[in-house]
Amino acid sequence: FRSVREKLIPPMFTDQPDFPDRIEEGGSIVLEATVSGKPVPTVQWVKDDTALEGSPHIDIKDGDGKHTLIISGAGPKDSGIYKCVANNPAGTSIRTFNVSIEGENI
Repeated sequence: FRSVREKLIPPMFTDQPDFPDRIEEGGSIVLEATVSGKPVPTVQWVKDDTALEGSPHIDIKDGDGKHTLIISGAGPKDSGIYKCVANNPAGTSIRTFNVSIEGENI
């Protein structure tokens, strides 16, 4: 009796990053990443090395390999380095977004 092992495929981003360089204060930040791999990777959103969780300010969606992070009413405190970290037993892939919020100059 031999067990058939499924070939492991490390996580891979299958879309091109599409993100504006600057976002106006009060707008929404929408970060997207489409990920494939075997087994299906787990995906985590991280800002400045802190894991993000859903809240009234932050909406995290995933479906069919597409992962979206939406931050509503963005302000200067939301500027920073965001990462989409995809992980499975075959490896880890990271996509980095550098988010800069333009505040009103008084």
